[in-house]
Amino acid sequence: MKLAGKASNRDGIGAKVTVTAGGRERFAEMTTSPSYLSTVAPRLHFGLGGAKKATVKVEWPSGVVQTAEFEANRIVTIEEAPKKTPKKTPEKGGQK
Repeated sequence: MKLAGKASNRDGIGAKVTVTAGGRERFAEMTTSPSYLSTVAPRLHFGLGGAKKATVKVEWPSGVVQTAEFEANRIVTIEEAPKKTPKKTPEKGGQK
């Protein structure tokens, strides 16, 4: 799984990803440096066992939370959704 940040950083570094499949939950945080003086490709891999589908929840560093469902045995790219802005409500009352 690849992450493509928009409001957050480009590779989604720091995003928390939870995958649910086959009645089990798996968790990972996107990083490119798992240990001292080492790097890895900015991609997450989850073993799903015999499950055919998985539900993915991504908590982006910007605060956006996304949920999606995917079929197993494929590499998917999840793009960060735009942050929802609260609607402004008109103030009640009149002029004095």
